[in-house]
Amino acid sequence: MKKFVKETSKKLATGALAVLATLGSASLGVSADTDPATMPNNTDFEITDTYNGNIPVYGFQTSKVYTYSLKVSWGNMKFVFDRGVYDPQNDRLTKKITNDEWAYCEAGVVTDGSAATAGVGVGKWCGFNGINNHVNVENRGNGNIGLSVACTEGLSNDQTLPVSGQGAVDMQVAVKTADMSASTDAWTFSGTTTTANMQDGTSVSAMTMASTGTTATTTIQKAINLNGVPQTEDARNQVEFYLNITGVPQQTSGAGSSASELDTLSVSEASASENYWEKIGDINLTFTPCGDSEANS
Repeated sequence: MKKFVKETSKKLATGALAVLATLGSASLGVSADTDPATMPNNTDFEITDTYNGNIPVYGFQTSKVYTYSLKVSWGNMKFVFDRGVYDPQNDRLTKKITNDEWAYCEAGVVTDGSAATAGVGVGKWCGFNGINNHVNVENRGNGNIGLSVACTEGLSNDQTLPVSGQGAVDMQVAVKTADMSASTDAWTFSGTTTTANMQDGTSVSAMTMASTGTTATTTIQKAINLNGVPQTEDARNQVEFYLNITGVPQQTSGAGSSASELDTLSVSEASASENYWEKIGDINLTFTPCGDSEANS
C-alpha cells in the first residue's frame, strides 16, 4: 500500500506541473492528505482513497474599442424654381429650363419620374435627377452609428424665405420606399409622410417623404465578428436618401404681401458662376455612436 501511494502521488505531481506551467512557472510544495478543492495553487498532495478535486480557472476580457468613422458624399444640391416663360403661340407659360438635370422636377409633378416637358413643371422646383439631390453615408468604422436627418429652410443673408403658411417652401427628406423595411435600411420618420415617385438616377422609385418638421432616422450598421474578421458587408453599412423641395418662394404675410410678390430669393439666371446661387437652407445630420446599445454580432 505504501508503494502504491508513493507512485500515485508522483504521477499526480507530474500532471500538476503540466497544468501549472500554462499559468506561469510553479514550484510544488509538499502537503499530505490535502483536499484539492480547497488547496491554493503550487500544492502537492497524497491520497489514500478516491478524491474529487477542483482547480479554479479565471479569466477577464478587454473592453470593447469602437472606432467611429464616416464618409458622407452628396450631389451639387443646386435647385431652380422655374416660373416659366411666356409662349405667345400657345398663350401660356412653359417651363423655362428643360435641359439636363433641370428637366427633373420635384416629386409628384411627373408621376413616372421622367423628365418634365416644356409644358410641365412651371411653378415647381427643378433639379431632382437622383444625383444632384442625393446623399450617401458610409460607415467606415467598426461600431454602429445612429443617423438622424432633418431640414432647415432659410436664406443665407438672413432674409425671409417663407416656411409656414400657404405657398411655404419646404425641404423634405426622401427615402426609397423599399428601404423602409427592417431587412434593409430600416428608416423611420418621427411624423407623417407622403409618397410619390421620384427619379433616382437610373430608374423610377417610389419615395417616402417627410412632412414639414419631420425627422428621418436610421442606424448605419457595421458587422464585425468578435475575432476581428469582417463579415459580409451589412445591408445598412451604407444608407442613402434624397432631398425634395416643394412650395413657392414668395411672401405670404406681412405688409404689402401678395401671391405675385417675389420673396428675397435671387432671381438672377442660374449659370456656372457661384454668384447666382443663394443658400436656401441646410440638411441637418446628427450622428450618435451606438456602442453596446446596438450590439455587434
